[in-house]
Amino acid sequence: ALPTVAPVEDIYIALSTLYAQQGELALAGETLQQGLDRVGESSPLLLALGRHYLALADYSLAQEQYKRVIALNGDAAAAYAALGDMYARRGDGDSAVVQFQAALALEPENATYHLGLAEALDMRCPTFRTSMSERPLRVSFEPSAATYSRSGLRARVIMRPPFSKLSDRSPRISPSQLL
Repeated sequence: ALPTVAPVEDIYIALSTLYAQQGELALAGETLQQGLDRVGESSPLLLALGRHYLALADYSLAQEQYKRVIALNGDAAAAYAALGDMYARRGDGDSAVVQFQAALALEPENATYHLGLAEALDMRCPTFRTSMSERPLRVSFEPSAATYSRSGLRARVIMRPPFSKLSDRSPRISPSQLL
């Protein structure tokens, strides 16, 4: 039997990542664009191209790629989360919160999206942000809500749809546990 080959999108993304790691950012972007030219509209390639533009701080082009993914109805949760990350980097906490909430509506158990939302709430709410570097972030899940807290300062976010069963709940998670 012949060995299986990775999807074409993955090959272009891996090659682009190698170029970026070597500091060849122009080649990294060109590789992703060549992949799109060959494969057509592809959610993984568009997400990778959006991340590439985000790394270059070209927010308008990054946003365009993420919105193309959402329009394709591809990996929309990842695209919403990427938009949330982009808005957070630009300092727009309100828009970041909206995007992370959209991502969580599609994937309510994704801990990375919960942490992104917590950071966006941190930007938006000065009382929540007090001495945040000294306070570990804790995320706790309940069947219909998530609570984000730092040493007594709490923000509670209602999630829809709720978890389907109690066994779907996650324990408290720290950012170091995700790495």
